[in-house]
Formats: sequence, structure tokens, C-alpha cells
Amino acid sequence: MSLFELYNDSLKITKACALQRRVFDRWCSMRKDPVYGAMSFDTETTSVTFGVPSILHYGNTDIRMNDVTAFGISLAIPWKDKLALFWGRLGTPLFDECCRILTVAGPKVAHNLRYDKRVCLVNSVKLIGQLHCTLTMARIHWNRRMKFGLKDLTSFIIPELEGYDDGLKRIMTNIKSSYTRA
Repeated sequence: MSLFELYNDSLKITKACALQRRVFDRWCSMRKDPVYGAMSFDTETTSVTFGVPSILHYGNTDIRMNDVTAFGISLAIPWKDKLALFWGRLGTPLFDECCRILTVAGPKVAHNLRYDKRVCLVNSVKLIGQLHCTLTMARIHWNRRMKFGLKDLTSFIIPELEGYDDGLKRIMTNIKSSYTRA
């Protein structure tokens, strides 16, 4: 099964529901299993940088943000022969459920664990269990002089996704320029 088929066949859960509770309960009971106990997570923060205040524009008001706010948490959990993908937005019951499952002991994998741990600390989200980092694993396993950003790792591991964000960059540039024109 290709990665595209795995993604297309995955369960995409965006709200707290009975299926979400079944997946979380199964993960809790299987968390010592090397396959079904795997969980990947990511904090969604719009690429803001720690230590650099962000200015959010809301109408005619500028809001200065000194800390990084996680506006969402995404999870990927094996479910039977599929993946269950979760997207919990800040302020929703699913976000609270995703925060709660991160406090259950068990192995968890993040792409940039140092960053995600800091985001969780600032936002009072606890991480409990074995924590692993794909960025660190890649640096140890592959040539240390390579770049290990998510785009670089994706193009190395899944070459068919090379350039997946090229169209998105053009769209984002158009949106940004429409708001910054005089």
C-alpha cells in the first residue's frame, strides 16, 4: 500500500465523537505494542519563532503575542489496518481530548520534539511517556550535514511527494500580497 493510499484510506477525525474515544481507548490498551502503540503528534503554530514577538492584525487593532500559542494539535494513531488522523483546533472538545491523550504514558513521536515540548510547556499541555524526535533520529541515522526539515525528510523518504507545497507557496504569496498592498 502506498503512502497516498494509506492517507486516503485513513480516518480523518475533526471532532470529539464515539469513534475518537474508541481509537483513544484502543491506543491506551495497546500502547506497549510496537506497532499499534505508536503515536505521532504535532503542535500547529503557523511557524512563529520563540523569543520573537508576533503581531496579529485584527481589523485596525494590532495584538502583540509574546508566547507561541498552539492553535491546534494533530495526532496520527494506528487503528486496525488504517491510520486515524486527528486535527483538534484550539477551543474545541477534540483539542481538549488530544491534550488529555498526550498525558497518558506511552511512546509518542514528534518531528521537532524540542520545539513541540516548548509549545506544550508555554500552553500548559503536559507530555508524558517516552518521547521521540524524527529530527534527531534522522540526524543520527543519516549524514549529519544534510538538512532535516520536514520537507527534506519527506522528499528523501517519499520522493513522490517532492514539491508538494510548490502550489501552496504561490497561493500564500498572493494572499499575503493582497493584504500588504498600499
